[in-house]
Amino acid sequence: MRKTVDHKELILETANKYNITPEELVGRSRQINVAEARQELMHLCHEGGMSIAEISRLLGRDHSTVAYGIKVHRNKDENPDALSKTDTLRYKTINLFKQGYTTQEIAKKLGRSRDGVTRTIYSARQRGIIPKFVPKRTSNAPDSPTRQLNNYVKKYHLRAGTMAEMMINNMTQEVRDFWVKKTMDNKYDSIAECVADYMTDVYFEETKDE
Repeated sequence: MRKTVDHKELILETANKYNITPEELVGRSRQINVAEARQELMHLCHEGGMSIAEISRLLGRDHSTVAYGIKVHRNKDENPDALSKTDTLRYKTINLFKQGYTTQEIAKKLGRSRDGVTRTIYSARQRGIIPKFVPKRTSNAPDSPTRQLNNYVKKYHLRAGTMAEMMINNMTQEVRDFWVKKTMDNKYDSIAECVADYMTDVYFEETKDE
């Protein structure tokens, strides 16, 4: 039978190390120091024999959040010299996003992959570094995100549709009520932002082993 660590001890040790309370560590706080402590706890629990599912239940987080937290902390341990460069790039990414640049524009400006930019922004949202809703810059240029999306879906004979269409035509009343409540409970400014974060969660879960 597999032996796992005492997670209660790990919680106390990690909380003491970061000078926070155990309640903050396993709670919903998104302050940077608390989020980093929580990622370390995820890593320690995993190293101690707990599965991602068990850690997910312990901390009340979904599997993709736990897997991502473990990966982030492991990368810090394995490559501490690269951390300062990573942090600088993360800061620039978040700053540009706050200014209203799209993920595609940020990726181009910083020479990053769009996937990397998306992950940075998602992590920053989860940790409360950026607000749930950030107004986007609008553009009528041929290479604007809206124009690119339209061209993309036309190429494959698809329709992008609209948020209203999705809510009214493709959801039951129970599902609509669920998303409205989820949006309000998590203090999003729009249902679209809430659904987008959920879709990002699904993306990370589907691609975590790639």
